[in-house]
Order: sequence, then C-alpha cells, then structure tokens
Amino acid sequence: MSLGAADIQRRVSAELVTLQQRLDNPRLWSVAARLMTLYAKTFPGSDGAKAVHWYRMAAKAADASDDLDTRVWVRGRAAIALGYEGAALPVADVFADQAMAISDRPSLGLVNALFGKAHAAALRGDHTAARRLLAEGRRSPSAPSTPGTSRRSTSRAPWSRCSPGGTY
Repeated sequence: MSLGAADIQRRVSAELVTLQQRLDNPRLWSVAARLMTLYAKTFPGSDGAKAVHWYRMAAKAADASDDLDTRVWVRGRAAIALGYEGAALPVADVFADQAMAISDRPSLGLVNALFGKAHAAALRGDHTAARRLLAEGRRSPSAPSTPGTSRRSTSRAPWSRCSPGGTY
C-alpha cells in the first residue's frame, strides 16, 4: 500500500490528536515524537521551514519521553532527511550534533546522524569531512551491510543511505 503525503498528514494528524489526550505517560511522548518525525518527512525539500518546525517539535517530544534511543533516532532522522534534501544544511548539522552528543552508543539514529552530517558536508563541498563521517558511519555496528556480504540485519539502515550523492 502506498500513500501520498496528504494522506499521511491526515492520518498522522488524527493519531496525534488522539495521543495528545494521553501524554501523561512518558512512553507516549516517544510515540508522539516518532509520529511528528513522520509528519515532518511529508514536506518536500522546497518547504524546508515546515519540515524543520516539525522536526524541532519532534525533538522536544522526544526529550519529554526521557528515552535516549528516541531522542537520538528523532534527531538522526531529521539530520539525514534535511542533509539529503539539502533543505536546511545548518539545521541538519545541529540535529546530527545533538544526536551524537546525546549518546555514542551504536544505533540507527546515530548512523542516520553521521550520514546526514556527511550529506550536508558533501553538499557544502567539504569532501574531507564527508568522507570522514561516511567512514565513521560505516564502521558502526548499526551501519548497513555491504551488498553481497553476510552482515545483515533488519535494524540496520539500507545500504543506499551510505552514499551521500556520489564519490568523494
């Protein structure tokens, strides 16, 4: 099943309204943060301000959850989305830096933060930093496996996330 951005926005909005009534539970702040992150992703790169607004709200919700994994994941997801789309490179860097400061424990969120920061560096023309960040992300135990190898996991990012726009 495939949904368009407007359908996703409508469905996520309804879930957030329902969830808002139950936010006395910190675990539900984690759910809200992830839903807000999904909502942010529905805005195209040309509308980066709206996406940034929702990613910032998602980060605040993640902080309210007191869940380190959610806090890192939301920021890493924001960093890779904004970095890949080139929508708001300085904001992508901020989210990536925040994710890396929250926890250095290997996770998909941390890998997304590293790759998002690598995308942003590459788009700015800082190929040295892009290569360094890409190598660091690839060394992570949560990094995607190279196609054709035995290192496979459903918790790892897809291999396509490792190539921020070409060779450096």
